[in-house]
Amino acid sequence: MAEKKLAAVGPVDPGNGFPRWYEDESGVRLALGLDPDDPNIAALEVGPGAIVFPTNYPGEAFYFLVEAEVPIGGTAGDGRAKLVLGLEATFAGLGEPAPDQQIVFGRTRLRIQNGRPETEYTFTHPYGAHTASTDDRGKVDVTVDIGVAPGQFADALGAGVAPFLRWTSGAALGAGEGEPPDGYLGIHGTPHTVTGSPEETNFFRVEGIGAATGSGQPESSETALFSLQGKVATEIGAQVVRAVRPAPGAADVFAFSAPGQELVVTGDGVPVTVMRGVGRNYAARVSTAADEIEVLNRTRGGGSGPTPVTDLVTVETATFDLDAVPSVLRVRAVSSGTAPLELVGFGPIANGVDETFAVDAPPASVQVSVAGKVLATREVVLDGAASVSESPTAVITVTTPAGVRSHVTPGEEVTLDSSGSTGALVNRTWTASGGGQIADATAAATTLTMPLAPGSVSVTLTVTDTAGRTADTKTDVTLTVTDTAGRTADTKTDVTVEAPRAPLAHPGADRTVDVGEPVTLDAGASLGARTFRWTTPDGDAADIDGPDSMQPTVTLRRGGPVSLQLTVTGPGGPDSVADVVLTGRPGTVAIDRAEYRTDKKQWRVSGRASGPDPARRRPDRVTVSTPLGGLGEAVVDAAGAWSLVAGLVGSAPLAGDRVTAGSRHGGVAEAPLTVRR
Repeated sequence: MAEKKLAAVGPVDPGNGFPRWYEDESGVRLALGLDPDDPNIAALEVGPGAIVFPTNYPGEAFYFLVEAEVPIGGTAGDGRAKLVLGLEATFAGLGEPAPDQQIVFGRTRLRIQNGRPETEYTFTHPYGAHTASTDDRGKVDVTVDIGVAPGQFADALGAGVAPFLRWTSGAALGAGEGEPPDGYLGIHGTPHTVTGSPEETNFFRVEGIGAATGSGQPESSETALFSLQGKVATEIGAQVVRAVRPAPGAADVFAFSAPGQELVVTGDGVPVTVMRGVGRNYAARVSTAADEIEVLNRTRGGGSGPTPVTDLVTVETATFDLDAVPSVLRVRAVSSGTAPLELVGFGPIANGVDETFAVDAPPASVQVSVAGKVLATREVVLDGAASVSESPTAVITVTTPAGVRSHVTPGEEVTLDSSGSTGALVNRTWTASGGGQIADATAAATTLTMPLAPGSVSVTLTVTDTAGRTADTKTDVTLTVTDTAGRTADTKTDVTVEAPRAPLAHPGADRTVDVGEPVTLDAGASLGARTFRWTTPDGDAADIDGPDSMQPTVTLRRGGPVSLQLTVTGPGGPDSVADVVLTGRPGTVAIDRAEYRTDKKQWRVSGRASGPDPARRRPDRVTVSTPLGGLGEAVVDAAGAWSLVAGLVGSAPLAGDRVTAGSRHGGVAEAPLTVRR
């Protein structure tokens, strides 16, 4: 089976910041469909006149787009299943055209509308098979997008939409079908059979209970007809990888393109120079003092656009001296130019001079910049003797049958644990006084049996490391249990044995918390407690993780006061109950745009969101819904913006319908819908 991965991504077009093409393993290169008058591609959302980036440029366009749809049986017998496979160019953030926001991703989308509720379906398409189940409304909405980071165009190579499909031709044509136009793999919007599936599954099939087709197959619905967009690239182009000045009057230029191209370096004051090429890599040394160069493709057209020539900067030395007092980072950088150099994060450095910086610890690598642009990087090498390992420390953790800060009764066992100790330890020794019995005096974790009479037991832990160091091995220990007076011990653990007392619940003080953020409650101040139980009478207003523990984690799902109840039990008397009130502080969600495009059957909703404290946290996703059903989730970016593009959900909406957006931090917003053509 062929690997479902594209072979190469082309040079970036300086006119729009997107790759000129993507290439599959068979050598087919597809260009971005950007002609509003081209009848063979999907419609573009642009204004009248020529396409100009970014002022009159589509928010989305396609290198490759495949769609298919089949009827399936539903509760009313009118369900639909849809497949979308694509290689899409769009923009991060709100999806509006902007420099440095270009992204290209490969998409596999599977949807069912009005299917049988809570039913499992298997989808088979030209690039594989997937299984998904409908929700209680008979809906499936599965989308996998690969390659969504701005400028990381190679990420889309592994999206799985490869090799490119094309219309069938010649003897394989179906009744009434024609050949694709010259320079295209198919025509968007025209159903046609296709070929090229690496799985030999040139069809879209949905299988499941009652999937139903007109051919009488109750468990399957299938089509071999697809809408397909694919415009073959004519320009190959070239992209400058690096242009540096090794010496006055010279420029070293490195570029990439497709193999077998004739690339030349040119520009104002630049003699036309043919580049040497092997595979996709090209290089040339040009006799010029010009500050800018451009690389042109003489074979298949396209160029890099003007590219600045920078100084050639090399970091010759980057070492950290472990033996120096104080420790020293030593860096030497050499530049072919005279512009000032700066060691990023440290400050200016002289050209060709050893510079030293007193630091306690070095970075893993250093960067040298000129005028704010990083031109060289080098990993730091450590010099000197090996670092001395840390001296061992002894730490005791005591756990009683009722939890970590509770008293015990005569004859009970408590757990002693030394796992919090540090160092390269080889020996541990436990000792106890006051009548306590230790089960295993050399184990990492052991048990202590309390005496039958009330009193105190002192526990001491001694540890030894591989270096045999003993001076610091018997250490002061900060303890996790206290005696009846609330005192803690330093070099020993005091566990008090006392007669059982009546349980008294203490859930902690009321407080204000952020909706959607987990907080820990603590019943450690409760007395006589053996078991704990946390509940809330406010229904689903809070999620409790560990309701039977002393320290549960609670996450509020809405703003306002939420009551939680603690019930404790113990051998000393009846159950004790107490309440604590958490007041939720919600985040905010705003909808800036809510519209439906009738020509594309597409929802577009965007807005802003923040957490309860915008300076500290923000929601990572916003869930968007309408009276017709859920539209999906949108990712909130670092600036607090979110946007969602979704297909038709159920029947077509009406202007004025309400759109709702909410976050896990309790923020909710509504806005009326605008319907556009």
